[in-house]
Formats: sequence, structure tokens, C-alpha cells
Amino acid sequence: MPFKSVYNEPEEKPSRQKTDQEPVAELADMAPGAVYDRRHIYPELLFVICGRVRFLWLAGGEQELGAGNFVLALPGDFLSMTAVREATVMICRLKTEEQIYDGVGLSGLAYFLDESRRRRFYLPVNEEMGIFLDGFVPFLRRGFTARSYHEAKVHEMLYILSESYNKTDLASFFSPILGPEIAFKNFVYSTLSKVGSVSELAGIANMSATGFRNKFMRIMGQSPSAMITSHKAEMIRNTLIYTDMPLKEVSEKYGFNSIYVFTRFCKKHLGQSPGSLRKVGRSRKANQ
Repeated sequence: MPFKSVYNEPEEKPSRQKTDQEPVAELADMAPGAVYDRRHIYPELLFVICGRVRFLWLAGGEQELGAGNFVLALPGDFLSMTAVREATVMICRLKTEEQIYDGVGLSGLAYFLDESRRRRFYLPVNEEMGIFLDGFVPFLRRGFTARSYHEAKVHEMLYILSESYNKTDLASFFSPILGPEIAFKNFVYSTLSKVGSVSELAGIANMSATGFRNKFMRIMGQSPSAMITSHKAEMIRNTLIYTDMPLKEVSEKYGFNSIYVFTRFCKKHLGQSPGSLRKVGRSRKANQ
């Protein structure tokens, strides 16, 4: 995995391994200056429990927040967190079909969207959510990892959100993952890493190449080939920065038949040669 996990977790037995489809909550303890980066396949809520953290989204946006605030990590986005000072962040992975209030799925918030309002990039932890976090975080510290416990706490957290926050504010906050096409978006985000071509992606979706391309353009706002290329470039970038894999192996891993072609791709889509990107990674590690 080319991405450094934000999760500060012990090794688990194979039978207890988590999957991206399970709603789980974990803690990331960050020393001052520590940087954690991760691509998100599913939506995640990130609560600043203590300290101060700078969030940077690859898709755009930067926010520095202290304790008592939380942000939303979007599916398909790459989020970087930097501890401005020693900090703890609780990360809670969601599934878009999770109920956010009784009888209505997350998509039901779309009814409260106000197009005239700008998206809210973060929300404050109110009194009710603070009580929930005060009761949950100590158990995470003590290693309570049972799936059934985590699922119950996720439902409790979402219920508190629905009952104690303004619905319009919630809709603004969750707006990037609302709407009737969220299933297609989730399919794209969760499948991009497994394919190398538009025809392969269309085949997995069981659609004709033309029909898939038209639907992709309408929902995602760009061509599938452009998104696959962008995703591949990002994967290469993070492999170079966050691993010590030799350049020749990185080139072969991503399907290039020569270092020359690999270098040309990096310069065109990442603005730097593979060697220069590797130096960025080494410099970053030295400063942590």
C-alpha cells in the first residue's frame, strides 16, 4: 500500500482484519509536525480530539482546526493531516447508506440542501457530540475493537448528529456525498485502483464503453480516461514519496516499459522527474 495509514493501530489476527466496508473508529496520535496521508475510499469523519491539525485535500481546500471540530474526508480524495502541535484525531469510517436519522438514509439530507449556501468544510463539536466523544474515546484507547461495538457507536454518533445539529447545516456539510448518483461515484472510487483502462472499468460496471463514458462524464464531470490518468499519477507520486521502492520497480509496478517513458509521464502529469519526487519524500521524512 503506497499510502501511509493515518491509523495508529496494533497488528491484528487475520480473522479480525478490518475491511474498507466496515464502519470503524480509531485514533491517530500525532507528534508536532507529524504528517499522515491517506486516500479515502469511503466517507470518513475526522474529529480533532486535542491539539491542532492542518487538513489539506488534494481535490482542493485547506483548513487548520483545533480541538472541538470535525471534517469530512470524501471518497476518492487524498487527505493530508499535519499536526501543528501534538494532537489526537479520531477517524470514523462511514458507509453512505448509514442511517443518519431514524428511517431516512444519508441521501435523505439532500432534501435540506440549499444551493445558495456554500459548503461547510467543518462543523464544531456541540455539547451533545462532546458528551459522546468523552464516553467513546477512552474505550478506543483501551483497545475496544469488536465490530458490533463499533457499529453500535457509529449508529449512536449519527443519531446524535441528526438530533442535535441543524439539518441544513448537516446537508451543507455532507453535500459532496449526497444525491441519487452516489452509488455510481462509490463504484468509481472503489474500483479505480484495480483497473488500467476505460474498457476494463466499463466491463466491471457491465456497461458498453460508450454508455459508461457518457454516464461517467455526466456524473463525475470529467472523462474516465482523465480520471484514471490522474489517479495513476497520484498513486505514483505517493509511492515515490512514501516508500523506498527502487525507481525501476515503481516503473514496472505501474505498467511502464522503460524508465524513459516513466520519467516522461511523471514530468507531464506530476511536474517533476521520479528522482525529484523521491527527494521530496526523503526531505519530508528527515523533517518529521
